Amino acid sequence: MQPKVYTIAAHRPFLTTLAAGLLGMAGTDPLKMARITVLLPTRRAVRSLREAFLRVAPDGKEVGSPLLLPRMRPIGDLGSDELSLSDTGEEDLAVPPPIPELRRRLLLTRLILHWGERRGAEPLSPGQAAALAASLARLLDKVATEEASFARMADLVPEGLAEHWRVVHEFLNILPQHWPRILAEEGALDAASRRNRLLEQQTAAWRSSPPRHPVIAAGLIGGIPAVTELLSVVAALDQGAVILPGLDRERDAGEWSAIEEDEAHPQHLMAGLLRALDLTAAEVRDWPPSRPEPIPARSFEGLSDLPLFASAERDSGDAIARRVWLIAEALRPAITTDAWRRLPAQRADTLDGLSRYDCASAQEEAVTIALLLRRKLEAQGATAALVTPDRALARRVAAELRRWDIDIDDSAGLPLNRTPPGVFLR
Repeated sequence: MQPKVYTIAAHRPFLTTLAAGLLGMAGTDPLKMARITVLLPTRRAVRSLREAFLRVAPDGKEVGSPLLLPRMRPIGDLGSDELSLSDTGEEDLAVPPPIPELRRRLLLTRLILHWGERRGAEPLSPGQAAALAASLARLLDKVATEEASFARMADLVPEGLAEHWRVVHEFLNILPQHWPRILAEEGALDAASRRNRLLEQQTAAWRSSPPRHPVIAAGLIGGIPAVTELLSVVAALDQGAVILPGLDRERDAGEWSAIEEDEAHPQHLMAGLLRALDLTAAEVRDWPPSRPEPIPARSFEGLSDLPLFASAERDSGDAIARRVWLIAEALRPAITTDAWRRLPAQRADTLDGLSRYDCASAQEEAVTIALLLRRKLEAQGATAALVTPDRALARRVAAELRRWDIDIDDSAGLPLNRTPPGVFLR
């Protein structure tokens, strides 16, 4: 049986479309919705999906009507107390708890201070040791996530290398030499290792005894071996489905091979997942399968003039097709960019509706963006988003919007040192 894998096009609101499809699955039986399990990447995705159900209407009901929600489980957040996928929870009892992050940092800091004392060199300050402990903690999570091992670390530093490389190697040996013993004494696991163990247990349980209720994995794109294995089981369940965000199905086999080799490409992880599932992008279908339409028109109010977010039904797909084509070409793997020389000249209309602003300073840039966002929000029911990797710019824009009593939802969260108490303590 072919794995059941779907995608939600990049121009459609992912969680709203997901919620609409789930309502279509449940039909008029409210209890059927409560029997659905939805696996999501993060706790934030769980909260956002709950809110998305407020924007869609079950058949015969008004938007925002009370309804039973599916069981939603985040499986990507390290240290999440909600990472319990089993219906009974019995498997969790055999897995040690995660070591608290603060305690892990303190234990690693103490290890580093002892290592510095044994070397007899200039001792490290507690601040330096704490910073190094944070780096070691990230390394531990990375090794556990990739299901790698420290066994081959001795081969990383040949004898002929400079002395400072041997010092680095000696420093990293802190982890394989001492950390397993400390975890055993604590009766705990690193959060990443515990997550992997829980996912492996759930994968084995569903493989041997498939659930009798629907299981939907949405927004998960692989990248973690344990997650990829779980997704392969979910896709094979009689009532299972994997839903990918914005899969580019227009690439040919050669381009997908290039994407698999290009780790920086945004579709790289999905390419690896499709290979693990033995699927091609062309075999992935649209979600929802039966295309139910409980999404009210007001969900798209204020967006219809933006080609990237316009409703496909109202726009006949032309504007969306042009913009999606442009984005796909811009993200083409570097090894295949020779295809740009053969692009049709008549596709210049793909830039219609796209504006460019040249600002003299970062403050002017923030004010410009804030004004654009405010103007969009003046339309009834409209939404707008700022996508930027520049955290300083995001903070400036948020500060400008607060002048008009507009509080934006920052998906990156607020660092503790930037909360009012944190600012005071600084």
